[in-house]
Amino acid sequence: MGQEVRNSSLQNFWQTMLCAQQKAHLHAKMALNFDLKLY
Repeated sequence: MGQEVRNSSLQNFWQTMLCAQQKAHLHAKMALNFDLKLY
């Protein structure tokens, strides 16, 4: 029982990390495109 709970919370943690990473990547790409347009 305790093992399952720990695994699911770890999975949630990784999903959150991946989601945040993808969002950051998207923002970086948008910022880069914006910078390129300014030049």
